[in-house]
Amino acid sequence: MPRRPPVGPLLVLLLMGCTSGVGQTARPTPTPSGPVAVAEPAGSAPVAVRACAALLAKLPAELAPGVRRRPVTPDTGRTAAWGAPAITLQCGVEVGSLKDLPFGADGVMWAIHGIDAGRRWTTTGLGVNLTLDIPERYEAQAELVIGLSFAIKATLPTPQPAPGG
Repeated sequence: MPRRPPVGPLLVLLLMGCTSGVGQTARPTPTPSGPVAVAEPAGSAPVAVRACAALLAKLPAELAPGVRRRPVTPDTGRTAAWGAPAITLQCGVEVGSLKDLPFGADGVMWAIHGIDAGRRWTTTGLGVNLTLDIPERYEAQAELVIGLSFAIKATLPTPQPAPGG
């Protein structure tokens, strides 16, 4: 009867080759930690600058698991970023167009429209508004926006009705 070759040493060599290849490709890709270039919002009304500084101080360190806050450049105190590809926020912008798709998220109203490779979410109805540009790679965009609602409601002023109006 013919002898079969020993399986043990062959199996060990095979597993060593597989695990070394898997180990190289299975390593998690680190989230970039370098600054994200974000355009400075136009205008610099003192109320917007103060409100934006208060908002940035309350923004979460993570929008979702693994989508961590990153430094921005230039750091004007009115911009923020998370993750890779970067989700970017600009505070103190013009109000969103009411023609864009309206969306209410946890008490904050947004106007949504498509931009290159993603969507721009712009708050509406606040005294100081912000935009959030979210690349299309992020599927549950509404959940990311809702994660900002507490900070927005706590810091950005709502317009006061005119006297007698």
